[in-house]
Amino acid sequence: MKELSQEIAKYRWAIAGIFVLQFIYVLYAAWSTRIFYPDGTIFFTHILQVVEPVHWHWDRQFAYYVQHSPLILSIKSGITDIFTLARIHTFWYFSFGLISLVANWFIIPKEKKAYFLFPLIWMFGFYFNTEFFPITPGRLLTALFWMIFNLMLFHRSWRSIILIVIIGWPLLRIYQGMLILGPLLGVLAFWKAWAFKDTDKFKMLSYLIIGLYMFAGALLSFLSVLDPQDKTSFVTFIIGFLLVFDEELYPHWPQFLSLFAFGYFAISVWKPQLFKSTKQLFVPFLHVFSGAVFLMPIIWAESLAPETHQQVRSLNIYFTALLAIVAFFVAQKKIKISREIYRSAVRVFLIIAFVQIGWAIQATMQWNEYLDIFKQELASLEPGLHLAQETTLLDINEEYGLSNGMHNDWDTVLMSILFSPDDSVKAIIAHAYGNVYFPVDPYDASSVPDLSAYGKNMDKYFNALARQDTVLVPDRPLPDILKWFSTETVGENDYFED
Repeated sequence: MKELSQEIAKYRWAIAGIFVLQFIYVLYAAWSTRIFYPDGTIFFTHILQVVEPVHWHWDRQFAYYVQHSPLILSIKSGITDIFTLARIHTFWYFSFGLISLVANWFIIPKEKKAYFLFPLIWMFGFYFNTEFFPITPGRLLTALFWMIFNLMLFHRSWRSIILIVIIGWPLLRIYQGMLILGPLLGVLAFWKAWAFKDTDKFKMLSYLIIGLYMFAGALLSFLSVLDPQDKTSFVTFIIGFLLVFDEELYPHWPQFLSLFAFGYFAISVWKPQLFKSTKQLFVPFLHVFSGAVFLMPIIWAESLAPETHQQVRSLNIYFTALLAIVAFFVAQKKIKISREIYRSAVRVFLIIAFVQIGWAIQATMQWNEYLDIFKQELASLEPGLHLAQETTLLDINEEYGLSNGMHNDWDTVLMSILFSPDDSVKAIIAHAYGNVYFPVDPYDASSVPDLSAYGKNMDKYFNALARQDTVLVPDRPLPDILKWFSTETVGENDYFED
């Protein structure tokens, strides 16, 4: 791989440029408070109230500590402006991939720099396709995985062992995906321990303990799959097998681009002659396909469909495992990659990186358009409770566009409070349904979060509500696929309990 490391060195300025573009994107996402996309509102407001990590999902508790600590430290430092806090929180949530990618560049030794191709494929082939749905700890899991994987694969010092321990402690209780990635890290740690059996017994013991820790994380993930805190999680698990489609069978175009490129190079490594015979067709087709995906949000705004970002999070786990296995066998010289295929793969995934970042920036622009419509509508309303169906919010295509998934049961209620033009909240927009999880009841003062510490007062709203006729919340049938797995546990959790 030494010659291939010289190849990737030729692209170091292009890689540095991608780092810069990705950082700009993270800043833009932070300024746009992208953390408020549906589930994010309830996490954020809960933390504002209790000033501690959320306590839901015991198997993800360590991930919550990592994800929520910057927000909690900011609150404890005395910051009370909601949008300053939201931007800090968003910046951290969207930085995991960038931090991991930069860290891996420095973790991988200079003479082994060719192996940076694998984190590059992970980042812009799979991880980036999950970016719009920021809450899942699977993104944090894979970001930590690659740093630990490369530390184990390429380093032997005590410093690397200490870094593995520091970086890896959240993996014990991080996400169900640890069921797949935990055994890989465990086996790699045991393999590393075996390498020290005749030279350093203390290092051997250290890696044995690390390996057991990784397997313990996988075991806890297995137990959480057998007995999830919320039984309706099984529905999400089943729908997750759609992978690149949402429940309406709407495709995730950047993921198709990623899978096409990855599949082509996987076959090319297996059958190098195929690469040589098809390269002249592949390269122009890839450029056309990449250009189409990049321009699609401009031509067809509904194609952004953030609901599909929830589905592809499964691929972020599966393909991380596959890439790591391939990287290990390449390091053991069991798999050989020709210089021509390697050079072409680097170029292709740098192109895809540009497409992915452009796609994400365009998605953020559409998010900002949605926020503008929401804030203008909110400012124009009379005091009291209003249904989203009676506002201009549905002017954005609800079925496939950015608003798909935007109108969750709690989201518009919480955003009405957060984006109220005055500190004294007077109006709330509700987009709730009687048969779906309903943690925030706009009729119940005890259910609405208390944000008085941040200057939000609800008196005007509840005074107006007391004089207002009852607003009937419409009922929406569950999609057919959800009916197959419906349970009686919906609404079991109380996200705003003391």
